[in-house]
Amino acid sequence: MRRRAAPSPIALDVLPHMAAPVPSAREATPPQGTHASTALPAPLTTLVGRDEDVATVRRLLGSTRLLTLTGAGGSGKTRLAIEVAHQCAADHPEGAAWVELAPLADPELLASYIGTALHVELGARPAIDSVLDAIQGRELLLVLDNCEHLVDACASFVERVLARAPGIRVLATTREALGVAGERAWLVPTLPTPSTELVVTPEVVLSSPTGRLFVERAEAAHAAFRLTPENAGAVASICRRMDGLPLAIELAAARVRALTPDQIAARLDKAFHVLTSAPRAAISRHRTLGEAIDWSYALLEEGDRVVLQRLSVFVGDFSLEAAEAVCAPSPADAVEILDRLVTLVDKSLVVMVEGDATARYRLLETIRQYAAERLNAAGGGDDVRARHARFYIGVVREAEPHFITGARGIWMERVLREMDNLRAALAWTRDHAPLRCLRLAGSLGWVWYSSGLWFEGRRWLEEALALPVAAAPTHERGIALLGAGVLAGLQAQANVARPWLEEGAAILRAVGDHHREAYALAYLGVAVGQSGSAGAEEPTQLALQRFRELGDLYGQRLALLVLVTLRLKDGNLEAARVLAEEAAQVARDFGAPRELGIALQILGTVAFHQGDVANAGALMGEALQALQRDPQALWVARVLELLAMVAGARNEHAHAARLFGAAHAHRASIGAAQFLLDRERLAPFIEQARQALGTPDFDAAWAQGEALPISSAIAEALQHLHAANAARPPATSVATGGALPLRVAAPASPPLPAVESGAPAPPALEVAALGPLQIRRDGIAPSEDVWRYARGRELLLFLLSYPEGRTREQIGLVFWPDASPAQVKNSFHVLLHHLRRALGRADLITFERSRYRMAWELGVRFDAATFEREAREALRAVQQDDGDEDAAAR
Repeated sequence: MRRRAAPSPIALDVLPHMAAPVPSAREATPPQGTHASTALPAPLTTLVGRDEDVATVRRLLGSTRLLTLTGAGGSGKTRLAIEVAHQCAADHPEGAAWVELAPLADPELLASYIGTALHVELGARPAIDSVLDAIQGRELLLVLDNCEHLVDACASFVERVLARAPGIRVLATTREALGVAGERAWLVPTLPTPSTELVVTPEVVLSSPTGRLFVERAEAAHAAFRLTPENAGAVASICRRMDGLPLAIELAAARVRALTPDQIAARLDKAFHVLTSAPRAAISRHRTLGEAIDWSYALLEEGDRVVLQRLSVFVGDFSLEAAEAVCAPSPADAVEILDRLVTLVDKSLVVMVEGDATARYRLLETIRQYAAERLNAAGGGDDVRARHARFYIGVVREAEPHFITGARGIWMERVLREMDNLRAALAWTRDHAPLRCLRLAGSLGWVWYSSGLWFEGRRWLEEALALPVAAAPTHERGIALLGAGVLAGLQAQANVARPWLEEGAAILRAVGDHHREAYALAYLGVAVGQSGSAGAEEPTQLALQRFRELGDLYGQRLALLVLVTLRLKDGNLEAARVLAEEAAQVARDFGAPRELGIALQILGTVAFHQGDVANAGALMGEALQALQRDPQALWVARVLELLAMVAGARNEHAHAARLFGAAHAHRASIGAAQFLLDRERLAPFIEQARQALGTPDFDAAWAQGEALPISSAIAEALQHLHAANAARPPATSVATGGALPLRVAAPASPPLPAVESGAPAPPALEVAALGPLQIRRDGIAPSEDVWRYARGRELLLFLLSYPEGRTREQIGLVFWPDASPAQVKNSFHVLLHHLRRALGRADLITFERSRYRMAWELGVRFDAATFEREAREALRAVQQDDGDEDAAAR
């Protein structure tokens, strides 16, 4: 445990309070790392009664670099921080960055988690060093939400940030102060409750923030709710009973769908009397909040309680499919989970988060901790966590084959979206099911590499390989050795990578996994070949032969590029050119920009060694453009180094020095060392630039390049390339036959499955509504029991009737005209899920430009639409004939 700073330097503004946290509305998956996002959460509800608090926090932020909002769980710290961050973003040149820490359980991963949220590519270095280097010159407000379970790690991290990055201000939310020198802690105040009047009117209720909060949340829960003179007294009583705690008030307000305010107030009195053993005056706000949750929990049906308990094993948000798999002991039980989840959403115990046309769910952190305690008390938690681990192992297994295809980006995004829960699964299986931990860590090998989480990936893989169960030469060990060896090899640690890859290849060969064996051999070639050692040729040739047999384009490109490197080392430039051109064509066929960028930079290197500087620059420029679409620091740095070599050949020595400096800084940001052959290749050009400029000017240009943002370095490199080629005939790419500026085509959409026989394939979906309703998927009518909810068919027919699609609001007006917006959102996603499940294909209903529509392009037929189209064509033909007859008569 770290030594906490003495409390004396902390300015403690003690104002009583507690309130309800609003969960982050996560946005798109970031380019690298986990799905943690720095985008400010969109407020899901209005902020009631906090104007003065917001103004106070803004004033305090102006006078301190670390402000900590403290208070008990559910005290409103998060919701207040959201509002402050939105208002203060304009006060900082780079705005505000939000990092929600509740999903993170391991304090050792704190810097890595924050770094990926800030889009810092971490690579091989300790994450804290990469993060500090990346932010030391930035000016922004960094919000760290929910620090209490990581308080010592957060304190250490913030201390280092404040020391290294003078432009960073930190706003933290936690149940206790961090204990950092210079910290200012502020206890979030409670919301005022309605005054105690003899006659409580609606005006009295609405004059208090808690009264307005109750009414607003009650109207959202039940569109028919109205504050009246008859129920105003009960509403005021509820607000006072809850001590002005917004979360408690919201939990009570959610009950208006089933109970009147008078009934809620009466039941609260009874529930609190039963739950409380101490006199009311002695009850702290912690107890009040606990009692409010107890009360809501006690009113649930037993099945809903069980589901709530089981949902506590999730960290961050989760899909409905995950909830069904984890909360249901058997597939037969899964059918009930959606309805119970809807009940928990209606009662404000679970929050629904929309994104990408689907609904995901999460528990408020206070509720999650409460439910976890109940799960532990009830027993059976290990069974639930085992199902949680199995589900997420399945997620990775489903995605894993696609990581070496052109669809890698889509599948990688899906897995990264689940990274919080994958970390939880790794941690649990490490302690309770070590063989599964080994299997999961190994299956994530491509994810660790592709996302830039090299340091974290090595840590998980080495921990898994150190488990006693991992000592046996099992398939799982072979896969984990492959993942660890790939990362070590790319970190230029050939002495570490080689024994891992050799052992991994031997195990994979023995168990008959020849595909992964080929990858172990290919990356053995990478590690051995780039270190300049002998012995890379044989494993690489064996790998290439296997990849060609399997039709694996990703593997073919990889092995070919290793062979190119070996031919360059041998001085056989013609053989290197032939292999490099083949690798570039394979990369184009593969269809992913990163792999194309890597292949083109190698092809450009061959052209450079052949003396074709212009074409080398063109190819490397195209490589840089491709890598901009799917960046990774190692390969971006490498192509900048190669472009610096081209600039040196053109006597642009100052530009070359700047590019070398920029590449060095970008490579250093992830701790990736240069391969030996690259160092040998680049060294003469670095020295040439130093001699041409003189050491002082060379060092100055290098330092300027180091200080450049990577986007500026890329823009400068491309600008020089275009300028250099402007006075020459267009440079032709041997890879494409095209001329600069080179563009990377987007990967083609996958073709529809071929029809084996001469008969046309049945439509993906065929609906006949002119007569008895008939629905067929791929020519087969689904069984009647899939239409558990009749309204699913109604929604299907509604969407079929509007080919251009409809917004959720338009659908809500038809299906739930009297419901509140919150009810419409919840009901719609439930109904949409039932429909997609009945159809058996989620992609038949798509979401674009804020509209839900049938994916007609996948092969959807609707007889009513066909009838309408043919009828219109017939009418036009009749009108045309009538017109011709009239003309003839005239």
